[in-house]
Amino acid sequence: VLFHNIGIVYYLKGNYSEALKNYYIALEINTELGNKKNLANNHNNIGVIYMDFGNYPVALKNYLASLKIREELNDKPNAIRAYNNIAIIYSNLKNYPLALNNFLAAFKLAEELGDKKRVGALYNNIGSLYNDQGKSDEALSNFNAALKVRLQINDQQGIASSYCNIRNVYYKKNNYPEAIK
Repeated sequence: VLFHNIGIVYYLKGNYSEALKNYYIALEINTELGNKKNLANNHNNIGVIYMDFGNYPVALKNYLASLKIREELNDKPNAIRAYNNIAIIYSNLKNYPLALNNFLAAFKLAEELGDKKRVGALYNNIGSLYNDQGKSDEALSNFNAALKVRLQINDQQGIASSYCNIRNVYYKKNNYPEAIK
């Protein structure tokens, strides 16, 4: 845990090479100890750094390793995060079918857990995925679903994000009266 936490400090300070060095030390120690929960965290944080730098193959490898462990441990809350991260990589690579599959896997788990905040966020992410593909009707449907959930739980930041996303879709469609509502 110590090296992992040191890695987090370096990451937050913007010293990514030292963060990675400490994450890899933690990964080696947790592998020797068989500490799967910490291994999953190590892989996730290594993936974050590589995703930040656009090294999607290495990020994906680590996110998949994290997901595999999360599934073995039946750690559904963190499996949601892993699926979401994997989906973002596939979206960045414009592999929209795999991105959607992973967002939907995360969505299913969030619904199972009754995690409305994540359900709203995942509706939003799916809407963004459709929006990136120019599928404005599907994007609006998901952004509106996100808004509905976020209103139910009074997620003010999420509500603002949903309204902005809905407005942006209408703006792209040159539907200015709806965009300024």
